Amino acid sequence: MQGCGNHFVVIDADVHPLCTQIDWAKSAPILLNQHIGICADGLMLVSKGKDESNRDRFSYEVSMYNPDGSSMGMCGNGIRCVSAFIARGHNLIGAPLNFLVEGRIIETEPSGPDGHIRVNMGVPLLEQGGEATLNIGGRSFRFLKVSMGNPHCVIFVERQVGDEVITLGSAIEKHSLFPERTNVEFVELVHRDHLNVRVWERGAGLTMACGTGACAAVVAGVKLNRCALSCRVSLPGGELFVEWPETQGPVFLSGPAQFVFSGDISDDLISKLFRR
Repeated sequence: MQGCGNHFVVIDADVHPLCTQIDWAKSAPILLNQHIGICADGLMLVSKGKDESNRDRFSYEVSMYNPDGSSMGMCGNGIRCVSAFIARGHNLIGAPLNFLVEGRIIETEPSGPDGHIRVNMGVPLLEQGGEATLNIGGRSFRFLKVSMGNPHCVIFVERQVGDEVITLGSAIEKHSLFPERTNVEFVELVHRDHLNVRVWERGAGLTMACGTGACAAVVAGVKLNRCALSCRVSLPGGELFVEWPETQGPVFLSGPAQFVFSGDISDDLISKLFRR
């Protein structure tokens, strides 16, 4: 599946009981590898909620893995894809769905006739003290730390940094200021309600889009009085829409989620996953 150019392998773990016997943190790098696996920006494992006492709050649990095997924490494009996957597979088209991700309940709902899905991304967390300075590669950048269930370093630039997003993003991801590593957003202000964003993702590298990154960019822009509470966010893979109606409340993310193909994992690849 893909959402705005972010592509994911989505597996219904309830249909495939062998999933419980695989160490996905070690196996995701093989499954997502572009040469010997399926190739994707992330792995989404979906299963029915095990805690029946909470079934009225959420119906499905989601585990999210980066191509390097690390946990995503949260993924806005991925959760939209999971929502569309469950809706299609369980005849729930048009229904709101709730998911448990890393201890947080994430609410999703259809958003218009164009196949977009709107996600309640929760209340963002900002580093106290506002912007700080980051020195790297002989250059200085002003940045703001934002958490959307995963860490972000948001940097506003006069114009996009081009191919430098790879070298700068990689270096910033692993900088000592971010002991758990970080996603990095380079944000160009087009208008107060339109941002142009490129993202280096923690554990995945340069991607076509990042939903939590789009949210973090808008949150940082609002806090720095650079953008509106509702913004169109342009990324290499397409456009997302971010709303933050109340700055003490949750952020909402809207965008597409599309099926690309489905298939079977070969016995040979499965055997490699079990050998990890």
